[in-house]
Amino acid sequence: MSDEGEAETPNTPPKKRVKTRNCQFNKDWLENPNYNKWLANDKDVNMARCTMCKITFNVKYDGVKAVKSHSGTARHLNLEKASKMCDVMTKFFAPKDSKESHLVTMAEISKTFHCVKHGLSYLSTDCGNKLDGQIYRDSAIATKIHLGRTKMEAIARNVLAPYSLELITRKLKEKNIPFSIATDASNKGSRKFFPLAVRFFDPNEGIQDCLLDFYEEADESSESITNSILNALQQLQLAIANVTAYGGDNASVNYGKHCSVYQKLTQIKPKIIKANCNCHILHNAAKHSLKLLSFDVESLVLKVFNSFNCSAKNVANLKECFQFVQQEYHQVLRHIPVRWLSLFQALDRLLLNWNAIKAYFLQQGAENCDRIIWKFVGDQEDQLSDQPTFAECYIYFVHHVLFIFQSSIKTLEQSHLVITDVYEIMSGLRDKLKRRKEDLFFGFKTNQALANFTSNLKLKFQEEAVQVYNRAIEYLEKWFDFENNVFLLFKSLNLKGRIPELNEVILIASHIGMDLQDADGDSLYEELSLLQNASPSFINQDISVAEKWCIFFKRVEVPILRNVVQMVLSIPCSNAYVERIFSIMNQLWNDDRNKLSVEMVKAELCIRSNIQLFCSEFYSSLSDKAELIKSAKSNTKYHFKF
Repeated sequence: MSDEGEAETPNTPPKKRVKTRNCQFNKDWLENPNYNKWLANDKDVNMARCTMCKITFNVKYDGVKAVKSHSGTARHLNLEKASKMCDVMTKFFAPKDSKESHLVTMAEISKTFHCVKHGLSYLSTDCGNKLDGQIYRDSAIATKIHLGRTKMEAIARNVLAPYSLELITRKLKEKNIPFSIATDASNKGSRKFFPLAVRFFDPNEGIQDCLLDFYEEADESSESITNSILNALQQLQLAIANVTAYGGDNASVNYGKHCSVYQKLTQIKPKIIKANCNCHILHNAAKHSLKLLSFDVESLVLKVFNSFNCSAKNVANLKECFQFVQQEYHQVLRHIPVRWLSLFQALDRLLLNWNAIKAYFLQQGAENCDRIIWKFVGDQEDQLSDQPTFAECYIYFVHHVLFIFQSSIKTLEQSHLVITDVYEIMSGLRDKLKRRKEDLFFGFKTNQALANFTSNLKLKFQEEAVQVYNRAIEYLEKWFDFENNVFLLFKSLNLKGRIPELNEVILIASHIGMDLQDADGDSLYEELSLLQNASPSFINQDISVAEKWCIFFKRVEVPILRNVVQMVLSIPCSNAYVERIFSIMNQLWNDDRNKLSVEMVKAELCIRSNIQLFCSEFYSSLSDKAELIKSAKSNTKYHFKF
């Protein structure tokens, strides 16, 4: 029983407690390695953002506990697992269109260029690229370069090779530069290959020799060669009207009077200059003239080389002879009859080793010695005598004659030589031969030795040597027209001591197919006056003809004279550039790289011939080649469009 004065309280539930916490995003959470990869703050301080799930969640009441709770959700865990796999791929590949991806592609293009430029094996370079990624693992670029053999071949064939052709064709088309074409044939086993080269004069860069095409063709007829040339020019969109000259060796298929490549080209475009190879003329002049000697020095060189080429025993015995004569051993060089310069080099080495070689064959005796070799050494009474024998006089004379031709051929082979210098070189060689014939000079050592022989022997030698001079001069005059040669007209443009006269330039223009009107003649006179005023600053400088003209054209605008000079300087002096293409072909297409296709060989030849940059310079230039880099990134196997 309750007290009367005490009030009775109702049975009510307790009130629910209201949360009063107000947590805010804490930047210290970002330093936690469990959250820092995906956690980010939001504009609202009571919210947090997950960059992986792309959502925001509330941290006002639970703080870091809310962050931990979100990291345990199923969606977040699945996305985190996928993100770890993406991290592995990111380390392997650079992000697309990023600066890092740009640098990786530049490195891949440059390494491919380096491989081609130095004729390296794609397989060995593939291995080297993988090794670089391991050695330079701290480099973000090196670890992302994945340049295998197949990829390098694709970049070389479908990116760099078309780019190297575009450099040339774009310049020829945009500036409408006249150019000459040259070709030749060479065998690799039973297969026959033809390069197509061009030469042109750019007023900004000077003389340039480039390769346009390289193809296999079994048919060596004039019609086949002509069609191949025209097809190549058409594919590259180069006009036959801009062709100034046709260069090749002196074979009848190239320059025959009736059915030759030259005749077929002139039917399409008249007044193409005949630019036959002058190096072939000099080589053949020396070869045919030396046949008149009663001692065959060329056969001696070949026989001596064959004696030591494949016999280790003979070489060992020869080295003992070198020790006997107290002379350092030098290997005997090989002479290849079809090569321009090999006979002089082989003969020069033979004379250097002559005492030891002579001692070797004298020890062999007449029965064990080749008949031709014994003809030169068999009359030796004292093998160590410094006095040349009669047979040795022929060796020294041939060496003297070949040196004259060797010097002229080397000059004609120079890449910076232009057609305005050819007449002077050829006439200078003829004058040297004439002076030696008139003075009966056969080389200093030969003339001294002849004084010790009887008058009959001396007279016999002089008659044969004079016949050599006569035949060499006759051959030069037959194949190089000294009297009416158009190259004599071109000589006036060499800027040596004087500038060309108006009548000379007009005559040159008519020979190269330029039709000058009366108004053009007046303009040409004014342009020559400008040349006369500017010439004192460069005409006596010790620089090439092309460099002198470049200096003038950069200073003064003379369109008519520039066109004349461009056409003349585009004419090749010899077929040396095409011959170099074959030498490069043999270097890159050797026994160690015998699986290259013709298309791949063409690509490498174009890259090496048309991009004249060092590897480091090429890499530096890539920063301005956005289209080239884009092409190398393409998934369509890098086909470059120009």
